[in-house]
Amino acid sequence: MEAFVQMPLETYDTLKFNNEYLKRRLKEEQESHSEDVAQAKKEINDLAEKIDQYKKYILEHNCRFLDVENYSLEHYLDIDSFNYGMNYKDDLLNLGFTKQDMNGFIADKYEELVKQKEEDTDD
Repeated sequence: MEAFVQMPLETYDTLKFNNEYLKRRLKEEQESHSEDVAQAKKEINDLAEKIDQYKKYILEHNCRFLDVENYSLEHYLDIDSFNYGMNYKDDLLNLGFTKQDMNGFIADKYEELVKQKEEDTDD
């Protein structure tokens, strides 16, 4: 069953024009929204990268006092140890560090210092 509506041609033209206008506006808004979302994602990625850089800097700063002569790697990786995370374990965990991040970084830095110490003794 089809329904027909009678209306003046002028009204039809107005409705058609308004419909096309609304379609254009919708498309513009969708494009604008997509651009805003892309910009927000870019800013989020930039901030995440800066946070990672600050985390690395903090860990490097804290790990500069690793004592490879008197303490083992296991001592530094023991979460109950005073030296875990180089004395700021709770602060680092609150900043978003994970235990795995800290363990990996501490282990890498410890091994680097052990190699450096071996090279110094070889000379």
